[in-house]
Amino acid sequence: HGKTCLTVNLVERMPFDRLFVVSPSFKSNLALMSRLKAIHEEDVFEDPDDWATILDTIKHEIEKERDDLERYWAEMKRYRSLRKKMEQHNTISDEMVLEFWNDGSFQPPEHRWKGRKPIIGVIFDDCIGSQLYTKGIRKLNQMTIFHRHLGQLSEGGAIGCSLFFLLQSYRAGSGGISKCIRNNSTLLAIGKTKSQKE
Repeated sequence: HGKTCLTVNLVERMPFDRLFVVSPSFKSNLALMSRLKAIHEEDVFEDPDDWATILDTIKHEIEKERDDLERYWAEMKRYRSLRKKMEQHNTISDEMVLEFWNDGSFQPPEHRWKGRKPIIGVIFDDCIGSQLYTKGIRKLNQMTIFHRHLGQLSEGGAIGCSLFFLLQSYRAGSGGISKCIRNNSTLLAIGKTKSQKE
């Protein structure tokens, strides 16, 4: 459990709201992974050979988070306008009344993360030798390069995500992480290896 244990110890100290996990060994590491409360069942992918679906789903979910945040911001703008009109005793449209009237009073819009950008991470664990690192490497490289820009916001900035790659080998002849991913790493933790260069 060395690499997984190290990552869990690190990640549980970070303020992640949502964690995606791509790992064929997720169930065998369940006791360890269950410490990360930001992991939800629907965000776990156990077959890294299904790389196209996985990477598209993660990207789509980050975009959904962006859409929900922008929806909330737009609704809050209308809600503040409603409150201002009420305070100034101005005419309020039926549309505006119906949008925010609930259970006998005006209710502000709600957002899962209370109006802030969610902090998202993706953990790739024990995927060495899978199609994710062979057939899917081009798409994975692209996600690695643009990870901070995923879920771009219309007002600028993005939701983005942090990526964690957990492997038994830093380099592999086939089915390991690419040079692109290795070169884009912010932090590397390398355990015992026979290569002094590594």
